[in-house]
Amino acid sequence: MTVDERYKYLRTMKARYVKTSRNEREHLLGEMEQVTGLYRKSLIRLLKSPLQRRPRTKQRGRTYGAEVDATIGVVLATLDYPCAERLTPNLAWMVAHLAAHQELAVSDALLKQLERISSSTESVACGPCVRTSHADRESHPEPPRCAARGTHGTPLWTIQEPGHLETATVRP
Repeated sequence: MTVDERYKYLRTMKARYVKTSRNEREHLLGEMEQVTGLYRKSLIRLLKSPLQRRPRTKQRGRTYGAEVDATIGVVLATLDYPCAERLTPNLAWMVAHLAAHQELAVSDALLKQLERISSSTESVACGPCVRTSHADRESHPEPPRCAARGTHGTPLWTIQEPGHLETATVRP
């Protein structure tokens, strides 16, 4: 249950909670405790509040800079845009490999950052790269084959011998 879903549920339950007697509140708190996974005291505190999420007062700054994003973009293009979960274990190794072949200029600080970057941060950093790269690729389906050929150059559907099978495949 996400935080927004929990607040939505608690807002609907608050109307019932306020109207009930003390004994019924005990049962409602037990039910809300089972649904939300929160403790009773937390639920009581939340039900006495307006149940609105407060925005963050201070936003977190970026841990990794544009240099990390650019490096991840080069590695993504080199490895043909794998997902972040597959890229993360191979990122530092691939950057060192590309640096050894003079494809990238890498500092020690950048290499240390790339070694400790998580896959979720990596997916955020490489998200625009993946979206634009796949949009550039156009899919061109193969033209339909008019006549499938057998081993001797004859069309398959004209072979009358037993044991031959004609099938059609459709590409998604």
